[in-house]
Amino acid sequence: MECYAGGVGRKEVTTFYHGTSEKNWEAIKKEGVLWGFIIWMGKKTTYRHTYFSPDIKIAKEFGDVILAVDKNWPEDEWQIHIFRAIPLMEVRRVS
Repeated sequence: MECYAGGVGRKEVTTFYHGTSEKNWEAIKKEGVLWGFIIWMGKKTTYRHTYFSPDIKIAKEFGDVILAVDKNWPEDEWQIHIFRAIPLMEVRRVS
């Protein structure tokens, strides 16, 4: 069982969503993983994680490109942070 910032993973699989821009989607595809950067004072830091939500409406507030992953992560929060790279073979674009 995997453990994440939101808690211990669930047994059932749920779809989680990540909102981003077209520009960021191109950079994600180029890197080959979904793994967000933290921008601090206009610069990327080495601290990386990606936000997800089980609610697609929340993800849409963060960009027009909506990415989805099916995982057994906790879904009792409006968003969770994932602190590892997610291979693009596990990610699908839904809009």
